[in-house]
Amino acid sequence: LMIMVPLVPRITLQTVWSNPATIVVPGDYPTIQAAINAAVTGDTVFVRNGTYYEHIEINRPLTLVGEDSKTTIIDGNGTGTVALITSSYASISNFTITNAGLNLMPSPFDSCVYVVMELSGVDVENNIISNCGVGICVGDSYGANVNGNTISNTTSCGILVGGPQSRNLTVSNNLISNSDYCGISVNGDTEDCNFINNTIRDCALGMELMPNRNIQIIPSNNLFDGNVLSNNSIVNLYVICPQSFLQWNYKNTFRRNNLTNLEHNNLIVWGWNTSAVFMQDIDASNTANGKSIYYLTNSRDLEIDPSNYPDAGYVALVNCANVTVKDFDFAGNKDGLLLAGTNNCTLANMSLGNNRLYMTEENVTVLSHWGGLTLFESDNNTIEDCTIRDSSYGVCLYYSDLNLFLHNIFAGNDRNVASDYYWLNGNYTSGYLSSNFWDDGYSSAGNYWKDYNGTDSNGD
Repeated sequence: LMIMVPLVPRITLQTVWSNPATIVVPGDYPTIQAAINAAVTGDTVFVRNGTYYEHIEINRPLTLVGEDSKTTIIDGNGTGTVALITSSYASISNFTITNAGLNLMPSPFDSCVYVVMELSGVDVENNIISNCGVGICVGDSYGANVNGNTISNTTSCGILVGGPQSRNLTVSNNLISNSDYCGISVNGDTEDCNFINNTIRDCALGMELMPNRNIQIIPSNNLFDGNVLSNNSIVNLYVICPQSFLQWNYKNTFRRNNLTNLEHNNLIVWGWNTSAVFMQDIDASNTANGKSIYYLTNSRDLEIDPSNYPDAGYVALVNCANVTVKDFDFAGNKDGLLLAGTNNCTLANMSLGNNRLYMTEENVTVLSHWGGLTLFESDNNTIEDCTIRDSSYGVCLYYSDLNLFLHNIFAGNDRNVASDYYWLNGNYTSGYLSSNFWDDGYSSAGNYWKDYNGTDSNGD
């Protein structure tokens, strides 16, 4: 029995606006909000040069465009959010948007542009944004595009992205400076988003990936490519996972990012589970102070030295075994050297120093608790013939046991060894004292401690 099924043509659904119109402000309506209220789906509201003291809500699918981004100004007069977007398929471009409020609690944050949750296809492009709590806040959205904006002087974030489910966002070609907290903050369940060719400078944190404060889910499967982060006063790129997390995959991809920071950290990856946070995809196309970042994961049986890695400026070993790193001078790279979930490796003839760092917390300058060498859940490694000096912490040990330290020089560190290390933002204790070997049982095979005040008859 043969049954003939007729062919049915495929129907493609797409958004079609019928008879879109252009409404001019102040020609057709005296205020931007009045023009928005008069518009229908698909219309364009064109705003001529001038200063408009308004708080606007874009509550329908339309295009709002200024005549010139430098001279078409929406001024919030220091209160609330200036431009609130509550409709999908809306766009705002070519404005100076300034003087929002500074209130950050409770949410929603006072922002120059605030995109509410559960929207699709919103565009925020080519605006000049300043003097606000948050420059651009994009909540739980799909397919938003934040491109080509210049953002400065925010008390919190230049761009804040994150929500229960943010997907397929593109944040690109933005210039962000002078944010008191962070240039770009990516938090919560943010996945499959692209952060490309942004420039962030002179903020506290350049770019951070962190959990949402309400749900302990952290960003994953995002691409960070071609961003230029420089002279941010705590760290350029900060990736952190909480102790209590609800997922095991936290992998993001980092390519061609340029980190420059001669006074503070370039890259900090930290959390409390190796597989949840440390397993990032950071390849050698990323640079710190002009040298390649070698963030190696799942590597085995390697020898890493200046002959085969001549451009190395930073090395991290994550979930590695039987790797030897030797003969590098990482003094002054501010990021030291990291081992996470790494066992049976050797560090030899290394210089790890000049990583004494300070950061500002609530206008108070405090010492950053970061080390020349940091071991996270890493056991049975050998550290020998290294100079560890002039750092906030010389060696940081988090649940890392049975490592052998031999013939190393410890000099000028504020704290030589923290066996109960917790994290960089404070002198906290993990509550666990890592147990390691500091000699091999012979009198001449220990380490040199410059600040040792006990009996030492031969001065070694």
